[in-house]
Amino acid sequence: MLGPDVAQRHLGGAGPWGVILAAQNVGLVAGGLLALRFRPRRMLLVATIAIFFGIPELVALGIPLPVLAIAGFALLTGVGIETFGVLWDTTMQQEIPTDKLSRVYSYDALGSFVLIPIGQAASGPVADAVGTRATLFGGGARRRGDTAGTRRPRRAQA
Repeated sequence: MLGPDVAQRHLGGAGPWGVILAAQNVGLVAGGLLALRFRPRRMLLVATIAIFFGIPELVALGIPLPVLAIAGFALLTGVGIETFGVLWDTTMQQEIPTDKLSRVYSYDALGSFVLIPIGQAASGPVADAVGTRATLFGGGARRRGDTAGTRRPRRAQA
């Protein structure tokens, strides 16, 4: 939600923001094409690492870097998002019994889609309170912390 504001204030408006979004969409297509051939042994580990690909775009917007640099990072974000999505869905289909798959997908979608608008709604007030740069940097740090936390091995429980 803060990207259009950064584009309006620092990058020249809607045109540059369109370039950034177009680059992200190219990354989504590229990530999908990559996923057609890429078969990692540990799919969820690779999917989790792919989430890190979105952090540089948040930092680039927070600085803000020139449009083409942000667009390059947006392309990387797109690759990461699509790689995560394909590997996540593939893992779900391989690991969840067929008779339970629709229910698990429903819960997965509910958890994902409920949180998206909450985060979007919170981003404006947070940016008003602490600044756009701090909010974008904080979002990158949060993504790093949350994602890194999922990679920690669980302790054995008795």
